[in-house]
Parts: sequence; structure tokens; C-alpha cells
Amino acid sequence: MLYGIDIWGTDLIGKGKGKKENGWGARGFGKKVERVQRLATILVTGGMSMTATDLLNASTNFLPAQLQICHLCHRATLQMAMLSPPHPLSSALAGAKCNCKRHKSPLHRLLAEFSIDPQTMEKIIPLWHYPKWQPDTIIDTKDDEAEAVLQDILAEEEEEVCLYSDGSGLEGGISRAAVLRRGGEKKKSLRFYLGKAMEHTVYEGELVGMILALELLKEE
Repeated sequence: MLYGIDIWGTDLIGKGKGKKENGWGARGFGKKVERVQRLATILVTGGMSMTATDLLNASTNFLPAQLQICHLCHRATLQMAMLSPPHPLSSALAGAKCNCKRHKSPLHRLLAEFSIDPQTMEKIIPLWHYPKWQPDTIIDTKDDEAEAVLQDILAEEEEEVCLYSDGSGLEGGISRAAVLRRGGEKKKSLRFYLGKAMEHTVYEGELVGMILALELLKEE
């Protein structure tokens, strides 16, 4: 029912603001959406027609229609704001941030309503490979913990140098560490605190942990 709401329903997020505040036309259509959602909740719960709408929404875990519209539009706006530069919508979003007074597009309305600036969003450019691409490294994982421990012991006996790295989040921070072992004994280690979890990810910590492991190997 609300498919593509971020395109055709941008006026609905201004319901109750009045015509001068981009709320024109939202009240009547918003009520129609509420009636349709109410019919759906009655069918789901098997409730009576006189049941309160708030009770039906709570029983079916539905948001009120107006909040649901705002939620979907806000989520779509955030997803578009985080698009990396190669995406076709990236340049359109940069232009939609300007203060447009006439002929506003849905992008203009969404960015203005939720005060979202795409320039302040972190852009993570995805990596891609051809379908036939194969990694250069050998990845071997064990489902059983005992087998993994045995494999680790055998590796330390067979190999002269073993490297271990890990990155994780703890108490709101992201950190990583790397250890170099020779002959079953710890020789060197490196640790690094990347920053707060609000600014960094665990995956970033894992990659930095690998870099630390390579630095240990380089110094060896």
C-alpha cells in the first residue's frame, strides 16, 4: 500500500502543518490511509468494527499511519543520503540540498523535512569482483571448536611464525590487536584503539588488525 511512498507521498509527511508549511493536501489523504490500515488491522486481529484504532495498531505492531509514512520516508532519505559518488542519485542529492522555493522535487522535500545533509554522511564505497574471481589466500574454517584448537596446535608446530589478529567492539569503542608467535611462544604484539563505535565499525577494526599483523611480520 505504501510502496514508493518516498516518491508520491512527500506531502503527507507535513500533515497538520497547514498549507504554508508544506502540509497542503496531506490531511485528507492521510485519513484515507488510516482507514485502509484500520481495515487491515481488523482483518488481522479479527476484532470488531468498534474496536479502538490505537488498540488495533498495538495488537498488530503497526505504527499509526502518519508515523509509518514518516518512518518510511525518513528511512528512504537516509539510504539515499549514504549512497557513494558512483551512484546516479548521488549528484542529484547534492543538488537537492539547495534552498529551492519553487517546483520542489521529492528529493527537495525529503531533505528539507528531515534536515539531512548528504555531505555529512560517511560514504562507504563497495568493492566488487567478477563472478569468476577467486581470492589469492586460502581460507580454512572449522565448525567444531576442538578441531580448530587442534589445527592451531599443529600449525604452531609446523610453521616457524604464526600471526593472530582480531578487531572488536567493547564498551562503545572499536579496537584491534595482533600477536606474533614463534615456536609456540609470544614474541611481539601490537594494539590500537581506533575510536568510538559511533564513528567506526567492527569490520574496520578487523582490517586494521590485519594491517598490524603485517607490520609485525615486516619487523620480524
